[in-house]
Amino acid sequence: MPDYYYNYVVPGVDLEVIALDTNGLDAGGLGGDGCGGGASLTCQVCGGLGNIQSFLSGRKSAGESFLDERARASTAKTALIMQHYDGTTGRDYKNRFESAQQAVGNQKTAILSAYGHAHDQQCQGSGANGCDVILTGGGGGWRGGDYFGFTAVHLKDDGGFETVLETSEVRFPQGACSYLEHEHESNATRSEFSEMLV
Repeated sequence: MPDYYYNYVVPGVDLEVIALDTNGLDAGGLGGDGCGGGASLTCQVCGGLGNIQSFLSGRKSAGESFLDERARASTAKTALIMQHYDGTTGRDYKNRFESAQQAVGNQKTAILSAYGHAHDQQCQGSGANGCDVILTGGGGGWRGGDYFGFTAVHLKDDGGFETVLETSEVRFPQGACSYLEHEHESNATRSEFSEMLV
């Protein structure tokens, strides 16, 4: 990422991508298990979780101000808001962008909000255009949800979009992966082999 928050415009298709750092939502989960685990060195160097939380919350707040600014100034037909966390954050940012545009009488931009964090693939918004609020965290093969997959977004000439997200074309059940069972068996075999060596 070029910065904690940023945007870029794809002129030929009138698309603006706006990316935000929202790690302030989960500072206690840094490194997977916080200051007592994977982020212990980070917490030590940065002066503890309080300092980290304060810094990340500041970056998140600055990014939200940037989102408001882009909503007021954008002339793109379609905007994609990207950040990491699921829950209501993606929907809230989409609504925030729409409200900021309406407040200044700016053109109506078709808005898509996408995020991951949870390892699943599902629509969490309106299905009018396929989906406008998307959990798309099922692409890395990491277990934890119902589906692996990805999202395809088709931009329309009028500035709208159509997403493909909850079909067999782009997702499949996580339980359908035979390598996951093989991985479990391999770990068990390695463990048994280690015990034999002791």
